[in-house]
Amino acid sequence: MARTQTYEHDDAGNCILTVSAASQNGGMAQVVGGHLFRRYLEGDRHFIIRLPGNIGLTTMEVISGALLGLNAKITLEGDGAARVEEFLREQHDHQI
Repeated sequence: MARTQTYEHDDAGNCILTVSAASQNGGMAQVVGGHLFRRYLEGDRHFIIRLPGNIGLTTMEVISGALLGLNAKITLEGDGAARVEEFLREQHDHQI
């Protein structure tokens, strides 16, 4: 199963989600999506998502959907950020 620190807030009010490991079968997507959307529904609008490089297609789809569909500022960090940015360019003709 994917592991994440549930979330933390920095002094600037950003909600930071840090994913530290991944699993197969969409486990990382469930963790990232669950925390991201729950925090969004609870009022957070500024997110930093820290991703390892081994993210899969489902996780990229979840994060892409959030980037394209939520009225929120989402910053991606870590080795997985470049993979999501490339996925957005190729699949949705969108650049962040």
